[in-house]
Amino acid sequence: MQMKATLYNLYNFIPQTEEEKTKVNAVWNKATLEKYVNNLQERYANGQFYLGGQLKMKPTDEITMDTIRTVYEINERQIKISPPANSFEIHSVNQHNETFYSFEKMLICYLEIMQNRYNAAKAL
Repeated sequence: MQMKATLYNLYNFIPQTEEEKTKVNAVWNKATLEKYVNNLQERYANGQFYLGGQLKMKPTDEITMDTIRTVYEINERQIKISPPANSFEIHSVNQHNETFYSFEKMLICYLEIMQNRYNAAKAL
């Protein structure tokens, strides 16, 4: 059985083999995940977070590559509608983008590892 990618599953993920540890060490950024998890505690968040600063999600919602594409599409539309007006807004957008890119790398790594685990179990 494959474990779906959720904020909680990514946050609690533990690599099981040396190969997994190598992959995870190359891209994993616990601070990025902590930003999203910490947002869940904010009063305004109501137990939810905004993936990429745009897409409201529960920590148990599945995150797929389609979800990632949706965030990119929302970001593109938002920039066209209302581009950053000053350096503070540009900085804020850049920070959200960096956090999101880091999250995307971790998601891809997680999905690859879960697929490898599934394939290995299926081959037994």
